[in-house]
Amino acid sequence: MIESYRKAAVESAMSTNSARNSFPHWSESISKITNDRLSGEIIFNLGDHLREIFGTSSQGNTRVGENTNSSVSAGGAAWESLVCWYLNLCLIGSNVVVIKSKKDLLPRFVTDAIAVKYNNFKSNTEADLIYIAFPNVLDWPEKNERELFSQYFDRVLSTAFAMKDISIGIIQTKTNWNDNAQIPMLWDMVYSAKGFGRNVSVGSKGRSIESFASFTYSFVTVPSQKDVDKNYKVTSTAVNRVRNISGGNYWGLPTKNGVADSLNEFIGRNLSDYVQGSDLIGWLDQQVALLDGDYSYFGLHSKYKLPKS
Repeated sequence: MIESYRKAAVESAMSTNSARNSFPHWSESISKITNDRLSGEIIFNLGDHLREIFGTSSQGNTRVGENTNSSVSAGGAAWESLVCWYLNLCLIGSNVVVIKSKKDLLPRFVTDAIAVKYNNFKSNTEADLIYIAFPNVLDWPEKNERELFSQYFDRVLSTAFAMKDISIGIIQTKTNWNDNAQIPMLWDMVYSAKGFGRNVSVGSKGRSIESFASFTYSFVTVPSQKDVDKNYKVTSTAVNRVRNISGGNYWGLPTKNGVADSLNEFIGRNLSDYVQGSDLIGWLDQQVALLDGDYSYFGLHSKYKLPKS
């Protein structure tokens, strides 16, 4: 059931026009980076190259170095899809799925729990992606084919007892770091404080983030600025704004100490308990052979052509 959910999440993320138009460029870049070879370590290390891969996007998507409002806006959805694709690729075979915030995929008990209310006004959080880490042991009932995934998981997991065994996390994705760093900083403050006084509260319909085993808030950026060494230092304002958010701040480049982690560090920081043996690369080595079969929807087969939906 979880792998069916992952398939639906990835196919949904890659079904947007921006993702489908970009994937041929991304796959060509991946092919060059990997020399058409795949292993657990090679897949893991793609996290260090996501900015490079994303920068090959065409069809109006943001290119690294461009920073116009139109290019940033057009590329945001593509970056979100690429991050969703990569994290799920690293999580295949685990009990964790990363999904876009869509009604047909996201359980209602999650949207209720992360809702932020200002008095009686319900505000939408910056939840571009959400991960759900399911219990390691659970007897899944048969799914009614007419049920949406969101309805199914609501029915199975929405009890207080079940929710205590689930971990969730919000992942905000942005192409431009400078213009957006204050957004995750402020949202993480709200969630960490569980609201502010009587006027701002987290959760609705009797559910909150405290209903879960754990909750994190993370930030993932390209970033789109061309000279990252010049723009992002330990002392940079944008860096310090996201330094202490609960789930960490990441980019599509190798880890730079004191500035940002490569996205390949996300799972080790937040989800290591859900990877068998806590050895992500070793686990991925065992899954690589399935990329031509059960996991063909990732498009890493037949010379990296995205399969038709």
